[in-house]
Amino acid sequence: MILDVSCIDTTVTALGTTAHSPTLHQAQSRGFDQTLAGVARSLGSLADLLARGRTRRSREKVEAEITQITKNTWVSECCVATTLTGDKPSDFRLAWRVDEEARAVLEDRVFGKRILFTNRSEWIPAQVVAAYRSQNDVEASFRQRKLELLDC
Repeated sequence: MILDVSCIDTTVTALGTTAHSPTLHQAQSRGFDQTLAGVARSLGSLADLLARGRTRRSREKVEAEITQITKNTWVSECCVATTLTGDKPSDFRLAWRVDEEARAVLEDRVFGKRILFTNRSEWIPAQVVAAYRSQNDVEASFRQRKLELLDC
């Protein structure tokens, strides 16, 4: 199936507000801090294990573990740089760092923005935003009705 899809990269003001939400940005940033903390713990543990020089893992297995640890889209996209050195398992060493400049670029590009999709091409942005905001009321009504039915 082929879809007729268009993309607009813009800042829109609808219903008196811009598409950037400082509150959402802060929440996403805090969540990403938690993600990076987990990545840091895992990479730190792996680096410590390799530094002891007693691993028998092949380079491919170590690289696969690094890839698994850094698989989060935002992490792998730009924010964590890893370097695995050594020619044999006992010589493997892992260095890694968070690229704060890349993180700042990521936050500016992604965080705090809501992306709304619609097939209502005739709607103006204010109508799309209004429909999005009313969705919460509809979902709350369904939740309430479901609870009422469970109480019966």
